[in-house]
Amino acid sequence: MLRVRRPAILAAMSHIRSRSGRHAALLLALVGVLLLCAASPLAAKSRPDFTVANLPTRLARVGDGVIAYKTIGSGPPLLLLTGYACSMDSWDGTLVGDLAAGRRLILCDYPGVGRSTALAAPLTLRGLADVAAGLLTALAIPKADVLGWSMGAVAALELALAHPGRVGKVACLGAAFSPETVVKSVARLSAMTPEAFRDSLFPQSWRDAHPEAFSRLPRQTTPIPAATLAGERQALASWPGFAGRLRSLETPVLLVVGDEDWVTPPGESAALARQLPRGRLVRMKNAGHWLQYQDPAELARLIGWFLKGRPAAP
Repeated sequence: MLRVRRPAILAAMSHIRSRSGRHAALLLALVGVLLLCAASPLAAKSRPDFTVANLPTRLARVGDGVIAYKTIGSGPPLLLLTGYACSMDSWDGTLVGDLAAGRRLILCDYPGVGRSTALAAPLTLRGLADVAAGLLTALAIPKADVLGWSMGAVAALELALAHPGRVGKVACLGAAFSPETVVKSVARLSAMTPEAFRDSLFPQSWRDAHPEAFSRLPRQTTPIPAATLAGERQALASWPGFAGRLRSLETPVLLVVGDEDWVTPPGESAALARQLPRGRLVRMKNAGHWLQYQDPAELARLIGWFLKGRPAAP
């Protein structure tokens, strides 16, 4: 089990820069088509029985298009926003199943992913927040808590800024503070081979102690179109960051980060925390950017305590 400690950090997004050639195509295929998967037949046998991919997909009219979504559980609504180059099937099954005990979870695909129609205008992170608000409206949900991971964590905070009346609490798994950090992460990720990217998902010591981890990763069954990837990359590149924009945000925010998350350095979380009036930060030891796949049950417990208004679990 991962040990949880504070004060804290926060971290953010995987973002692959467009490159030409076979190497870039292989890397984008790994991240976009099957970001988190194990390749062997044995891997599928050891995968948990419940996966998000097994939930039925529904469609909601949002603006001039439709957004694909899935629901599980009943109770207070919790909207889940996933990361760059991911579909809603990328969420860990244990995390989703545990959070759905006593809550109604709403998972969605971003515009241009799966059965969600692409936007006519270029995608922005503020625009993504507006889409999320539109989905809540379509589902007759006046207000919801939000859980965001990576790019989805940034979108969750943008949603709280743009539509404060629609958001109860926000839990973030790695939300970047500055666009400069995203650019640096892009450069490093773009230089990786697919094998190196796979090895970078978890801290080496944890990976060595948990060789079964890759067999438990959810299969992303929905390929991400190249045009959608390009749109998400541009949305990240044009994002202005949060500097000076969060000081008036009264929404309670939980910031969770692995202490070995290399995608965004620890200074990002410190900068974000300093500007959030009601922010609570937790650092998970020996965990990386993809921490939801390391100890999803502990993470669900932590998020659940926060959403119920209790002090963070020790």
